[in-house]
Amino acid sequence: MTFKNLIIRNLTRNTRSYGAYFFSSVFSVFVFFIFSLLFFHPQLSTNIRASSDQISFLAGIGLPVSQVVIVVLSFIFLWYTFSVFLHSRKRDFSIYLTLGMSIKDLRKLIFFENLALGAVASTIGIFLGVLFSKVILLISQNLLGLKSGLNFYWPWKAMILSFGIFIILFFLISVFSLFHLQTEELSSMAKEDDKGQPEPKSNGFLGLLSFLFIGIGYLSVWLFATDTQGSSYLIFLLLSCVICTIIGTFLFFRQGSILILKLLKKSPLFYRGTNMLTISELIFRMKDNAMMYSLIAIVSSVAFVGIGVTAVLGSSGFGNTQGTTAAYVYSGSIDTPNTETQKENFSFIREELKKTGEPIFEETVSYLYSPLLKADGNFGENSFPVISFSTYKKLAKEFDLPKLSIKDNQLFMFTNSNSDLTEVKKQSLAQRTIIYSMNMSNKKSNLEVVRLPFSLNLNILQLSVVSDTLYDQFNKLNKEQDGEYAVNHVQLFHIKNWMDYPEIDREIMTEMTKREEKAFSNIEDSYTDEEKTQETTDENQSPANALDAERQEYFNLDSLYSTWQAARQANGLILMIGVLLGSVFFSFSASILYFRLFGDLDRDGRYHRSLNILGVSEKDRHRIVRKEMLLMYFPPVLIAIAHFGMAFLALTTMIGRDAGFIWDIYLKIIVVYFVFLFIFYLVSKFRYLKHLDKLAEK
Repeated sequence: MTFKNLIIRNLTRNTRSYGAYFFSSVFSVFVFFIFSLLFFHPQLSTNIRASSDQISFLAGIGLPVSQVVIVVLSFIFLWYTFSVFLHSRKRDFSIYLTLGMSIKDLRKLIFFENLALGAVASTIGIFLGVLFSKVILLISQNLLGLKSGLNFYWPWKAMILSFGIFIILFFLISVFSLFHLQTEELSSMAKEDDKGQPEPKSNGFLGLLSFLFIGIGYLSVWLFATDTQGSSYLIFLLLSCVICTIIGTFLFFRQGSILILKLLKKSPLFYRGTNMLTISELIFRMKDNAMMYSLIAIVSSVAFVGIGVTAVLGSSGFGNTQGTTAAYVYSGSIDTPNTETQKENFSFIREELKKTGEPIFEETVSYLYSPLLKADGNFGENSFPVISFSTYKKLAKEFDLPKLSIKDNQLFMFTNSNSDLTEVKKQSLAQRTIIYSMNMSNKKSNLEVVRLPFSLNLNILQLSVVSDTLYDQFNKLNKEQDGEYAVNHVQLFHIKNWMDYPEIDREIMTEMTKREEKAFSNIEDSYTDEEKTQETTDENQSPANALDAERQEYFNLDSLYSTWQAARQANGLILMIGVLLGSVFFSFSASILYFRLFGDLDRDGRYHRSLNILGVSEKDRHRIVRKEMLLMYFPPVLIAIAHFGMAFLALTTMIGRDAGFIWDIYLKIIVVYFVFLFIFYLVSKFRYLKHLDKLAEK
């Protein structure tokens, strides 16, 4: 047999050992190729537009940074897996040495096996990427909201980059792994499994320390989320959260879990059924696999948080926290009601919304400004835009706002800023209240200005509500000063399921934008005419009056769907990056579990053969395996879910508004992952028991 044939036979006959390693390699190449495909796409360099410079920057660097993350993560995972794989083949290597193979040839064999496997995995990963590239582009254009679409192109740059990067990666893994392989280790490998191992020792102090570190990590992220002052130490809180959580997770599986299992040995539960065998075996598994469990928990936490946060950014719930309360808010010329332009615009919006078949809520909201109020202390003077309490009750019924009870000496101000809302929710009623003095009809009185811990956003800064009595008093005072301009208005149009009608929103906004631009152009022309002549062209109309007439036709329409869609498109690339990276993390976690499970199959086979000889039934042996696998597959994920929950609790605090939708996303991600994990567990258990029974009954 030639050296080349030996390599081919080892690869084809060790599919059980190589399977998970090979699959993860293919998947990581596939995802890297997807990022490369998008990175080199000629249209994406001009079509990605974000709602802020910061998000544009993140979107611009997101693809190359994601490629680096995948390469680094792949290197760490594959190096760890390859090292474990070498250890699982110790008997094979020992036989090769016994038969006279030199250590140099053995290293050469291992090196070319891994390189050949890497070349095949890279080729298949790229082939799958090219095969599904059109589907990937279609999904990407929908996720990014690109109307022009993404054309298919031959991604030769992505193919070359992906193959070159991963061949170098497999080369480095082979070199670094073999560098630590010693001849003495190989020669003694065959006898290692025959040696008895003492029961792992546990350190109670380190076990308790694991919970302390995790607690400090959770406290750090909570302090970060609740800080509203922009403190200079925020970066240190984040670093403390990451470092302490990682250390605590590692110590938990290294010491805490063993401590818990040893405590179970002292309880009556230890003597029930097969628990004695299960718990005793788990103590050894926890010691041997502590690093693996820690890696799975940390990697899964990163994946959960990455997918969760990006899913929140693209959700309609988050869109509701960023835009207006109503689906459409019409402002501008509404201050001069019943103009022809206004009637035409309202009729057009109304007819388009009727196409949805849903009830349309339409309301003209009148607001006016309070007289100048002087605050106690150093808060200065202010004038607030206010709506009447009767108007608020109509809006509260439509938009599910809290019920209020208001007095004539109170002014309730809505909070629209997320950061302000977070701060207001933490304050008591006394802390949210400022006493202002007002002078009306030469009579001074006090007014309590109370900030509300919820939002009503009509694109009016510091919008507030007062009692109907106080509103009428403000209105009377303003009319004496400003005449017909005492009251301002905005027009609201709303349907409950506004996010389900993108085409109708596009029709409305396209047409209204044209009309808005035309009105603005007329204003500019009026300014030009006013500059050209200062003489009256008509005894009843001057250029200034003409300009006022044009101003009456100007308006502005804000769409909640458009705001939400802009946020989705801005964060669409980040969402896609988070999901793809998260899938790579989960793939690696599952592969580590599968690889480790089957890597110990020979040792487990001898153990179960001993149990079979001692008279333990197949049913009891299967029960032991099921318990061990459940405790092997699920505890790392439960720790990751706890980390994920704490991160989302902090995110809820940072968003500040009604963030129940965040926990819906949290539960959906967990349920989906548990479904896949449970299916993976069932498949692994079936295959493992099948192989284990053959070894146990030899």
